[in-house]
Amino acid sequence: MKIIAKILIIILCSIIFSIFIRGFFPYESEDYNSVKMIYGDAKKPFVYRTFLPSLTRFTVNLIPGEIRKTVLEKLPMTKINSLLVAKKMDCKFIFEYSFLSIYIYICLLGFVVSFNYLFKSIYDTDIVFRYLVIIVSLLGLPTFFYWEQLYDFATLFLFTLGLGLMRNQKWFSFIVVYILSLFNKETTILLTLIFSIYFYGRIITRKKYISLLIGQVLLFLFIKLLLYLIYYNNPGSVVEFHLLSVNIKLLLDKYQLSVYLFTIFIMLILFYQWNAKPLFLRYSMVIIIPLFLLALPFGIIYEMRAFYEIYPIFILLIAHTFALTVNVKFSVIEEK
Repeated sequence: MKIIAKILIIILCSIIFSIFIRGFFPYESEDYNSVKMIYGDAKKPFVYRTFLPSLTRFTVNLIPGEIRKTVLEKLPMTKINSLLVAKKMDCKFIFEYSFLSIYIYICLLGFVVSFNYLFKSIYDTDIVFRYLVIIVSLLGLPTFFYWEQLYDFATLFLFTLGLGLMRNQKWFSFIVVYILSLFNKETTILLTLIFSIYFYGRIITRKKYISLLIGQVLLFLFIKLLLYLIYYNNPGSVVEFHLLSVNIKLLLDKYQLSVYLFTIFIMLILFYQWNAKPLFLRYSMVIIIPLFLLALPFGIIYEMRAFYEIYPIFILLIAHTFALTVNVKFSVIEEK
């Protein structure tokens, strides 16, 4: 059963990745494209999300120049070249496109592993139900695919892993992931918000609580300042403002009624027997407030991809409701 489930998950990941990547590369443009991200020439604030771009650039530089030259000389004679041209992609960056795609796929697989790790630290249930929830979490991802960004799956992966490590109090590993995640997206600071609420006055000593809290804040400030200085001369701004130009119109659009009704329905499922749900997940839901408040002026509210950080929390809370409804063998693991 485990082998079949894992094969199914890998196949599903491959399908979802292909959907994502087909939507991602057509958005290559003069103002924003993956090559500019990789080489640090993109506009702010996108250029700050440098985790995968820097990893890709580092990997490409490891390949001997002669090998790259040979491949690029033969590439125009292959079908790959025609595919790149059709998507208005420069064939001389085939190594960058390839390694970036590989890393995006690895991040998707990393999300599955991290989500499974987080799930097992919160719920005690049979393996069939656990794999079913993982599959559902993957099937829900295409709803986030709008103007896909190369850092989206990395955000999902690193934030979910951060939650799992926090829940299991693996602090050294948590800090390492926290640092990597800060280079991927600034919303990593929401892990600190969860930490500050969940561990306040409980589970860990006051000394450890204060040191970990201050450490996270200092890391956030240091890396934000570092990225700001590195890309100081890049075009663009620290944030983009969309409240008046886009979001007000969307909120007042009469056709949004169906969206509001669907949201209410989901909220009813989410909050069913709220007090019986794991405390860690209930506290973690607090990040929906800053995510929405940030998306309102600085994002576009119908871009679900702005809410990747809340997704694993959301799915695990829904799983609790579903387990109670269908009477699955299921229990919440007590807080340590």
